[in-house]
Amino acid sequence: MRAIISHPITTTATFTVGGDLAGPEVTRLAEQLWPHLLTAPSATLVDLAAAASVDVAGVDLFASARTYAIH
Repeated sequence: MRAIISHPITTTATFTVGGDLAGPEVTRLAEQLWPHLLTAPSATLVDLAAAASVDVAGVDLFASARTYAIH
């Protein structure tokens, strides 16, 4: 898994995931994603176009992040 964060001129942050998003790779993405979400960004994009697979832990991470982001 490769997660890249980019900050364009807008306040949108993009996390690009490549490879398998499973096991320890979910933890690595969470370590990058949560600190960003805690800064109350206006928009966050997780690009999964290059992801080969996402396991249950990855889906749970996205569900938790979405639930938190709404607040």
